This record gives sequence, C-alpha cells and structure tokens, in this order.
Amino acid sequence: MKNITFSLIIPVYNAENFLKSTVNTILNQTYKNIEVILVNDGSQDQSLKIARQMAEKDARVFVVEQKNAGAAVARNNGLALAKGDYILFPDSDDYFTTLKGLEEIATLLDESHADVLFFDCIEVTEKEVQHNFDSNFRRENVFSRSANKGLENMIKANKLTRSAWTKVVNRDFLLQNCIKFPEVSQTEDTGFTADLIFYAKTLDWYEKKFYAYVKHDESITAKRLSTQVVKDSEKVISYAMARVKDMEDLKQKNVYLSYMAYPYMVLLGQAKELAKRDKQTSKQVIKNLKEYSHLLNYDWTPRVSMIRKFYSIFGYYLTVVILGKAMDRIYKRKGI
Repeated sequence: MKNITFSLIIPVYNAENFLKSTVNTILNQTYKNIEVILVNDGSQDQSLKIARQMAEKDARVFVVEQKNAGAAVARNNGLALAKGDYILFPDSDDYFTTLKGLEEIATLLDESHADVLFFDCIEVTEKEVQHNFDSNFRRENVFSRSANKGLENMIKANKLTRSAWTKVVNRDFLLQNCIKFPEVSQTEDTGFTADLIFYAKTLDWYEKKFYAYVKHDESITAKRLSTQVVKDSEKVISYAMARVKDMEDLKQKNVYLSYMAYPYMVLLGQAKELAKRDKQTSKQVIKNLKEYSHLLNYDWTPRVSMIRKFYSIFGYYLTVVILGKAMDRIYKRKGI
C-alpha cells in the first residue's frame, strides 16, 4: 500500500457554515494521496454531523472527537494520528485557492525533501472574489539557500507568517524534534513556527498564494483580547526566548530574534490596550516583557523598523504607550 503523502489536520469548532466547502477544496485537489483529519473540538452546532457525513462519503476523511480544549490541543491530537509524510494545518473556515496546489507541492518536495515548505496566502472577506493567486516571492529566495538565508529573505520580504496554515511540514522532522503546538488559548502558531525556525535545516517555497484566509465578523480574531490570551501570549514569547542563550550560530540567532520581534511588538500593544479591562495584568505583563526589549532592535520587517525609531528616542515604556494607542485604533477601525 502506498504511503499517504499529505495529512491535513483541521480543528473544528462551530464551523457548520464553512466546513463542507473548506474540506471540498481539499478533497477536490488533483492530488489524491491524502488524508483529512477533522478534530471536532466540542462543537455546539451541526459541525460533527457534517464531518461524519463527509467521512461516510470519502474514505480519506477521518473524524476525531474531543472535549472543547482549543485548536492547539486539536492539532496535537490530530498529529498523533497522522500517517502522511507531510502535514498541513488548515483552519475549518478557510480554503485552498487552486485545485492543483497539492500536486505541485508534491513535485517540489520530491526534489527538495524539505523539512518545511512555505507558501503565500491571501486575506479575503466572505463576499470577496480573488483572481490572481501568483506570489510575488520567488522559490529561488529559499530553495537551495541555507535555512538561515532563506528565512532571512522571507522575513525581509514579509513572507514569514506565524500562521501554521502557510506551511507544509515533514512529519518525521516534527517527531524527531518533538515539535508540538503549545497548548494555550491562542497564539499557539507563534510558538510552533519558532520551533520550526529553530530546528529546520532544509526549506522550500511554493510560488502561489495557495491559502485563502477568510475574515468573518464572528471570528475570535474579531474581538479584543482577553486577559487569558495576553497571559498565554506572554508565556509563548517567554518560552521561545528561553532558548536564545543556547544558540551558538550567530546567523541563526539573528534570524530567530528577527522573527520574534514582530509578535513581541504586537503583544506589547495588546498588553497596553488590555489596561482598559485589566489594569493590573496589563502592568505586570508589560513589566515582564521589558526583559526582551532588545527585540525591537531587530528591524528586518518594515513595521518593526518604524517602532525601533520610537524605541531609540523614547525608550521602552513610552514606546509601549504608542503601541497601545495603535492597537486601540486598529480595534476601532475593525469596529470592535
């Protein structure tokens, strides 16, 4: 029996309006040697019923049930069952933009045998229609380069996203390095991607915007962050930064810190904005994060570069105030 090439692990929580169309963009791929693992995370709607119906119709679909524990736990449970050579982590309400994507990715991986293959994504609303899915970032910037140089090129081009769904990861690579998602309420992708960067030796890039991230009004990302999410984000940052002292390769260290700079900057803004709802936690998290303020000097990405100027002039705490005001404006612009 031929080995399964791709395992696609999808956490499912109250996704009855999107799940079927999402899974169909996977099952209808021209590349058929796949499995789809739907991990129902204690859904309160008809998601489980829909998932079971899809499993009955297509033997490549498997349904796993768990009590509501979040996407990180769901992905880890799915990973424990996966049989594919490579793993993808789509969300239940998004979709793949081209039906030839997995076939073309399989061809690339036959050549590169990469630990991690990255691809581009687009953000769309439910009513939006996109027609151009070509990436403006070339494979040559990553493939056949050292991992450090490929990652540097991606960061400087703003192509290294934290999201798990823009990556195809070798399963043996994950298992050998004991890489799992940190089991937090949100921001698990930041820690997961940090692990990929730390351990990966070979990388590849697919020159298509293969993934469409659909923005919904009811999405958890369309809400102001809770105290727990901010605390979890601090935990992820602290865990990721704990390994820096053991890095002997200066190039790897620069890449790693340059990746961490952006989520760190975002968390500072979120922690300051949290003061409107939980002043005590906001103050404590900001105090704790000061230990990593040197991250603001790693300005490979344009947004961090801009904040670095504020930091060099005004120092840590005034920069945090500026970031908090910026985060509040972002929330207001989104109507939340």
